Amino acid sequence: SRSSVYGGKEEEDIISIIVLRGAGNLLAVEVDQVIGEQEIVIKQIEGPIPKPAGIAGATVLGDGSIMPIGDVLELIEIAQGRMRTDNGGSLWQKNLPAIDNLIPDKAEPMVLIVDDSITVRELLSLSFNKAGYRVEQARDGQEAWEK
Repeated sequence: SRSSVYGGKEEEDIISIIVLRGAGNLLAVEVDQVIGEQEIVIKQIEGPIPKPAGIAGATVLGDGSIMPIGDVLELIEIAQGRMRTDNGGSLWQKNLPAIDNLIPDKAEPMVLIVDDSITVRELLSLSFNKAGYRVEQARDGQEAWEK
């Protein structure tokens, strides 16, 4: 068992995987948790940030949380090395002159996301938070102006 080899608890012996099948290929993916099966509406990811590789879109769960939806064919291509997960360049990497002297050391970069779609706002917020930004959201231009 895994716990006897690596040490740990017996509950850690159980791993959850899902098997993806597409275009005649199979791929087993380890997942943190299997929540269940339900019918969903997949919403396209729109906005200035490119769609992440392997993600088809997102859905809003009953509790309001955003859940990314995997693209089976893209995930298989990534696993086989036929698709790169980086797009050759980064939206965040620009050749701009350094402005370190103008910004205090403790200043946290901030971005204001304005969109009437909660899904778009939440997805963009997650992306910017992971990139180290403090995020503010607004539903429309009026609310953004007030912030």
